Amino acid sequence: MKKPHKHKQSTSATEDSALALLAIKGRDMAVAGLIWQPIHTVRNVQAEARGLLKQEGCEYFLTYVKGNRAQCGMTRYLPSGKRCWSAVMMLCQELGDSWLGLFCLPDGRYWLAGTDNGMVVPGCDTIFDQRAQAAERYRDYADMFAWQAKYVSGIGIEKIDGQDIDLQSVLNRCTLKNNLRIAFAHETRRRLRRFASLGMLYGVLIAGVLGGWKYYQHRQEEERQAQLRAELLVRQRAVGFAERAWRSAIPAATMLKGCLEEINKQPVLIGGWQIVGLQCDGRRVIASYKGGHNSTSKEFIQQMQGQNYKFQKGMTVEVTGTLKLSGDRRHEKLQPIAVVAADFLENLQLGIAKGKFDDVLSTGKKVAKYELTTELSPLTLVSGWNMDGVVVRRLDTKFSAQGIVSWTMSGEIYGK
Repeated sequence: MKKPHKHKQSTSATEDSALALLAIKGRDMAVAGLIWQPIHTVRNVQAEARGLLKQEGCEYFLTYVKGNRAQCGMTRYLPSGKRCWSAVMMLCQELGDSWLGLFCLPDGRYWLAGTDNGMVVPGCDTIFDQRAQAAERYRDYADMFAWQAKYVSGIGIEKIDGQDIDLQSVLNRCTLKNNLRIAFAHETRRRLRRFASLGMLYGVLIAGVLGGWKYYQHRQEEERQAQLRAELLVRQRAVGFAERAWRSAIPAATMLKGCLEEINKQPVLIGGWQIVGLQCDGRRVIASYKGGHNSTSKEFIQQMQGQNYKFQKGMTVEVTGTLKLSGDRRHEKLQPIAVVAADFLENLQLGIAKGKFDDVLSTGKKVAKYELTTELSPLTLVSGWNMDGVVVRRLDTKFSAQGIVSWTMSGEIYGK
């Protein structure tokens, strides 16, 4: 009978400094710092995962499927004799589908984690050695998505907002489900490395016969090529992160049309309370109403029975409604960043809109945050634009005392 395939695990997790291991109970460990890549079709998850393992040079992985979306989390090393689970997916069970967190780990390092729509956000399962660097990346991501909640643990930095939680306690109460366990991939690169080592040995012997100098030159060229490939991989991963960020967002046209349709449904007056502003992020619409001289809270409550609202300071109340917008951006293609930026800058330069736009023309960056405020309808403002690579994170509306309506559209653009 053929013996089952056995594998050796690393004797120490320190072989991969990008990982952090958090003890849960017994042999169970929560692993933070996995490499996450999207899986494009749920029909063939395992086959595509094997391809990603080869691409990243990893030997351990888990796949996570939710609806028509899937992801693969990977790592090169795990400690021997332990059962390992994905820490970020464990937190997703406890904290919900949309959250961002920054946690100080027992070894003094910092862990940035976050999920959106139940999936790990690219770059949001990362370990940092420096607190300042971790805090800066946390602030970047905090502005990038409409998180439902933010959490911190042991940070103690000003301007880092988030609910303080005990990370270890949250992990300890998680249910360890099989789909969160990190498994060993039988088709690994370990065998390839063994063959490669043998090949190098034979190469040394042959080179010794043919001449040491020729072999030395050959090795020098190999090292140079390996360095070039490593630099190319870093650039490709940076581009890949940007692409995943905008492809996972709601298509810009869908976002604008859906928000406008929902905004137009909101009543201008509720009793003696008049609407003063609205905001939409694709998941919620929040309408703000302000009471007049003869308005009463009782009148508003009677008008809004059964609705979701919350009183604020200064005779203001917010009414919250939900919406679900979705769409497919796979057909979109990134444009040159200067071409996309030109449409936005033209409106600012001609005075059609006010706001701010990151400089990409002189810096060469491929991502730019923007905020445009105008009295034109957003659909009129972007009429004729190519919206490939444009992400609208939020649409705000304000009503002045004179009845003038202004719109503020904010988000990012991605280009090549």
